[in-house]
Amino acid sequence: MKIRVSKIPESKFIPITNFEWRSGLRKNFYAILPIYLLALSLSFFPYVSLLLLWVFSFFLSSFYMECEPLDILLARSEDSAQSFIKEKLREHLQLYIFITFPIVLLYGIFHFGSFWIPLVVYLLSLINICYFILSKYASYEPNMILKANTVLHVMVSFGIFLPFLLPLSLILCIRNYFISIEKLKYYLDA
Repeated sequence: MKIRVSKIPESKFIPITNFEWRSGLRKNFYAILPIYLLALSLSFFPYVSLLLLWVFSFFLSSFYMECEPLDILLARSEDSAQSFIKEKLREHLQLYIFITFPIVLLYGIFHFGSFWIPLVVYLLSLINICYFILSKYASYEPNMILKANTVLHVMVSFGIFLPFLLPLSLILCIRNYFISIEKLKYYLDA
């Protein structure tokens, strides 16, 4: 018996090159949508929408646990490893900002006296997204599921609430940036 995954409408604002989000949303849309809508609708309560933004970002970490096939990676072979990573970061961060900015904006409107709190949480969320992308390509093997990254993804995600973990996020981002470039050179320069 075949189980059918209900199709969600393909979005025009998610670029075709962003297969991580397309695949992740296809698999998790009905889990992510209520979290996102709750974050928007509960923004007048202190901290609730920021907690839900964190849950939303944590869900996104699963989008980066599968490595694409080599032919998809090579489709952008005109890029150097460094420009590939920079473009991937730019594209994914822009999409994340586009989707999540309304949550931060509403929270800032309702809690103007503590406007700095959503900005800090947002900045840390952006660092987490960078880490998720960089850890994927630092461990890249075609068609591989990256289960080994799960523990570090959880630790980095909790860095938003546990400030002593914040340096871990930054150090791992920098480390994984250089490792991912070296790893991708092997595939893109071949």
